[in-house]
Amino acid sequence: MLYIDGAFREAADSSTFAVANPASGEHIADVADGSSTDIEAAIAAADRAFAGWAGLTAYQRSGYLQDAYRLMMERQ
Repeated sequence: MLYIDGAFREAADSSTFAVANPASGEHIADVADGSSTDIEAAIAAADRAFAGWAGLTAYQRSGYLQDAYRLMMERQ
């Protein structure tokens, strides 16, 4: 799944590719294979979101980044 514009979705053309454990060769998952269509959608979503993000203070932005860090450490 791709995460674009606040939502998880499949690649525009539904294509995927396999991911294998490099140590064992074991198949781990099939993941979305984003295309130029998906890239354009992601860029457009980022462009729309930028004004809101840029309007936040550095202190507010750091709070979001600290929350993201905390969640990643909890879920590692």
